[in-house]
Amino acid sequence: LDALVRGDLSRWFGADEVGKWRLLRVYRIPYAQPPQSPPTNLNRLEQMKLPDGVYACGDWTTSSTLEGVLRSAHRAADSLILS
Repeated sequence: LDALVRGDLSRWFGADEVGKWRLLRVYRIPYAQPPQSPPTNLNRLEQMKLPDGVYACGDWTTSSTLEGVLRSAHRAADSLILS
């Protein structure tokens, strides 16, 4: 895992810089993401009826990825601003 991460980060920051870094710790967290087996419903939240003034976000609302979390937070913030 360390070598894979270093390889990716070297393309961003350069191998010389990444070579100075040291691995502190790896945490393996079982069930860290909700299950996402096909078929995946990426519009879960749009199919729910939330009461007025209630906004929801999180990886459970769309894809269980960091991108999914950010997209859902952005959608919730937009809804709040427009209300």
